[in-house]
Amino acid sequence: MKEFYKISKDAMFKSIFCKEENWNILERLIEEVINEKVKIINLSVPELPKDRITMKGKTLDVLVKTAKGEVNIEINSETTDYLKRRNASYIFKRYSNSTKVSEAYQKMPDFIQINLSSKINLDYPRIATYTLYDKENKITFIDNLKIYEINLAKYKDFCYNKGIENSIIAMIDMSYEELSKVKGDKLMEKLKDEAIELNNDDDFVKL
Repeated sequence: MKEFYKISKDAMFKSIFCKEENWNILERLIEEVINEKVKIINLSVPELPKDRITMKGKTLDVLVKTAKGEVNIEINSETTDYLKRRNASYIFKRYSNSTKVSEAYQKMPDFIQINLSSKINLDYPRIATYTLYDKENKITFIDNLKIYEINLAKYKDFCYNKGIENSIIAMIDMSYEELSKVKGDKLMEKLKDEAIELNNDDDFVKL
């Protein structure tokens, strides 16, 4: 069988989740991470599209605006040392820029970054949550900035071993064989069908 491109590939993720008709799937993904209801009011991809196969695309950043604040989603398909600093610099920049337009610092929105990482060592936690918090003194420095690091391979294995069948996140790192066996609700079926359809699109695969 030809190579199957997982949803964790940059172009796959963007092509599926950034379509407005699929925002409900993206809302479900975010809710699964932060354990809160989310309603998307706007979405942007600060990336120039590739119109030639040889053109190098810019880093994929999916920026979601909700009623509560901003969610920046980073797709990490490599494990280079600079990734954490690069990802942090982006969300810190968004945070810094928001202070220029806020009426007061206390009225700033929440800022969340979700790093979906497909090649982290399995020794790394399934979900790591980072905040500016002094654990020893139990003091939160700021309460509106949080970073989630998702170990996609470990998350998928956890859902499989625990018999959790309604996970959008677990599907992101699935092979064709794993994805084809998914029996979920309408959103999960839609995600599966679109991933398989894109893999059967010769123009998309060539890109």
